[in-house]
Amino acid sequence: MSFIVLLPLVAYVNAWGAPFAYITNYGDNNVSVIDAATNTVVGAPIPVGTGPYGVAVNLAATRVYVTNYGSNNVSVIDTETNTVIGAPIAVGTKPVGVAVNFAGTRLYVANFGSNTVAVIDTETNTVIGGPIAVGTQPQAFGHFMRPTVFVTVWTGGISFPLKLTVPVQDASGNTKFKTSTEAFAGTFKLHTGGDSLQPDDDGCYTLLASNDGKTSVCFKQVAFIATEVSKGKTDQLLLIGTGDMFKTMNAIPYEGNCYLDSKGTLKKDSSGKVTSISLSGKIGGGSNGSYLSGGSFKTTLTSE
Repeated sequence: MSFIVLLPLVAYVNAWGAPFAYITNYGDNNVSVIDAATNTVVGAPIPVGTGPYGVAVNLAATRVYVTNYGSNNVSVIDTETNTVIGAPIAVGTKPVGVAVNFAGTRLYVANFGSNTVAVIDTETNTVIGGPIAVGTQPQAFGHFMRPTVFVTVWTGGISFPLKLTVPVQDASGNTKFKTSTEAFAGTFKLHTGGDSLQPDDDGCYTLLASNDGKTSVCFKQVAFIATEVSKGKTDQLLLIGTGDMFKTMNAIPYEGNCYLDSKGTLKKDSSGKVTSISLSGKIGGGSNGSYLSGGSFKTTLTSE
C-alpha cells in the first residue's frame, strides 16, 4: 500500500530585513504569506493550483515555486506583488518535492505519481528535456548547497553628510522641494570570495547600515573590475551597483531603490594578499514620491 502524508509546507523569503514565510494550504488551493518579524498574515491568500504541496524560493528571493499535487503543475509567484505570474507549468503526475538550484536557473520537481523528476528552465518557465526516471513514488525535497567558496567579509565605519530632498506643500497648496542634510554614520560591508564578489545569505554583495537603525541599503546587483599587478603593493578597483534602500523618517518607514558608484585601492602585503580596501564614491537613493537622498563617502575596509 502506498501513501503520502499531505502537510502544509513552508519556504522562507528574506528580502533584506523583511523575512516572509510562504505556506501551502493543501485543502484551500492557495498560499498564505506570513511576516516572520511580526508573525502575522500579509494580505489575502494567493490562489494557485489544486492541492498545493511543495514550495521553494530562489536565492534572489524574487520567485516562489509551488507544486500543485492535484492539478499536476507548478505555479510561480512573484514575491514583489505576491501574485501568480504566467500559466501553470505542466509537469508529471502528483508533483510533490521541488527545489531550485543555487544559480536560480533550474527547478527540479519530484513527480510522486509518475516516478520521475521534471526539470524546468526558470527563465522561460518551461520543462526542458524528458522526465528523469527515478525510484518509486519520489517525494523528497532536495536542496542545493552553495558552492564551496571561502567568503571574506570586509567591514569599515562610514560617516558622511547625506543630503535629503522631500516634496512639501506650502500654505497655498503648492508642492515645493525642501532640502536638508543629516549626518550619516554607520557600517559598510563587502563580501569577496574566489576571484569575485559573493552574496550573503540575503543575496547582498554590499551592505550599508546606519548605527541608529533608520537606514539600510542592500546592493544585490553589482559589477566590478580590478587591476592585478604582480609586484605592485596596490591594485585598483571600480565598483558599481544597485539595490534596495530602507529608510525611516518621522517614524514612517519607506522602501526604495539605491545606487553605488565607487572606486578603491586594494592594499597588499609582501605576499600579494589584500590587507585592506579603501573605497570612495557616491551613494544615492530614494522612494518614489517621498524622498531622494545622496552623498559622497570614504571608508577603509578590513577583513573580519
